[in-house]
Amino acid sequence: MTDPEVASNEKLLNLFKNAAVKAEKNESVSSVASNLALQLQSNFGENELPKSVIDFQLTIQKYSAIGANGIIL
Repeated sequence: MTDPEVASNEKLLNLFKNAAVKAEKNESVSSVASNLALQLQSNFGENELPKSVIDFQLTIQKYSAIGANGIIL
């Protein structure tokens, strides 16, 4: 983790570790991304997250929405 705010937040690290485990178990990328975005939104207020995580969350939400609508890039 290169962002010290992320590295020092155990709850946030656990969410990322759980997402990595799901990806390693061959769960679909869109499912992992969608679930992670939902968990970030549900467990943290926007002002509780570091900017790097907010940017990442917005990116995975965008790709999750694209995947859910059947649009392939």
